[in-house]
Amino acid sequence: LCYNRIRMRPSRLSASSLSRRALLGGATAMLGAAALGARSEAQPVSENATLTLPGGRMVGATIYLPPQVPAPAVLMVHDRFGMTDVLRERAAALALDRYIVLCVDLFQGKTAETAMEADRLAGGMNAHEAVETVTGWTDWIRADARCNRAVGLLGFGLGGEAAIEASASTPVQAIVVYYTAPNKRPDLMLRLTAPLLGHYSERNPAFGIDAVEDLQFQLQKANKKSRVHLYDAPPDFANPASPQFARGDALLAWNRTVAF
Repeated sequence: LCYNRIRMRPSRLSASSLSRRALLGGATAMLGAAALGARSEAQPVSENATLTLPGGRMVGATIYLPPQVPAPAVLMVHDRFGMTDVLRERAAALALDRYIVLCVDLFQGKTAETAMEADRLAGGMNAHEAVETVTGWTDWIRADARCNRAVGLLGFGLGGEAAIEASASTPVQAIVVYYTAPNKRPDLMLRLTAPLLGHYSERNPAFGIDAVEDLQFQLQKANKKSRVHLYDAPPDFANPASPQFARGDALLAWNRTVAF
């Protein structure tokens, strides 16, 4: 069990820490570039897919395939800005490592360029349908012949909330959330059977550091395999589409996610 509060900027990390990060894998540098919004010349095979959920509602997703299959799958669920091009580039880079990456779009193709637009999109989302969508795609990709049946969930903000809710009804191997409110259904977090990694800002006005620390305490008390990191950065520090984007903290969080 690990709990870290990060007050040091990544550029001031020790030489030993930098060496450790350099050994995260062959695609780490490319993944870091994708996390910061840089384009990679290499592009994985991608395809669009549609899924009909119980009740007849149809939802779409984009799938990025690794060089070799079968492979483990990662469902990437966006935050209030939607499934932006930068987030898709991040998914493509992750696929070039070794994962099938399925980008779940909860906003039906809509994206935001400003915080006001993002809040409007988030306010119009049906939370129940979002969870149903993530659950449906999780079951779908696990049954796909290209998947080795191992599935992880990667959710940002409201996408993390949907991922945690979905994991209560469909088994997954790992969950990573970015700035997902720890006081939203803490009972579900404590019932998680999969390892959980959380990235949180110390400056989030929606919930304080105490809420994150309490979550970590409760996870530790329940003997859950979890890691929670706090960053001295704005709330949307990992989203290149947000004016609050913090390059160094975003790269550090992404490298930790890949290693996890």
